[in-house]
Amino acid sequence: MESITAEKTYTIQEVEKEMGVSQHTLRYYEKIGLLHRIQRRANGRRVYSEEDLGWIYWLKLLRESGMSIQRMKRYVEITRAGDHTLEERCAILKEHRDHLHETIQRLQGYLERLNQKVEFYQGYQTYAKGR
Repeated sequence: MESITAEKTYTIQEVEKEMGVSQHTLRYYEKIGLLHRIQRRANGRRVYSEEDLGWIYWLKLLRESGMSIQRMKRYVEITRAGDHTLEERCAILKEHRDHLHETIQRLQGYLERLNQKVEFYQGYQTYAKGR
């Protein structure tokens, strides 16, 4: 006998809270095609699936790590096109990874300089108190 289980669904408010993505951003991503057209209840309210949450997580990761909306749109477009786009998808992600790595290296350099300046000021304060 087959077991039928209803997939858990989420309101836009629940998605906002669960995923840390604003309702405005969720609507915008749907409007520009980053998210497929989200199903709606009879009253017109959006109903998000677990699969939708997976996409939202991935889009949030790409955006927060600095990928442009235009590049995200291309990635989503070719992902939906099928497996024949795997090479281009991989190239997009490698390029983004390399850019992210460079950004992290640059930020680590800035952090080191800030740490040096804090140490300098702390040393100066100790010196000034001892005078």
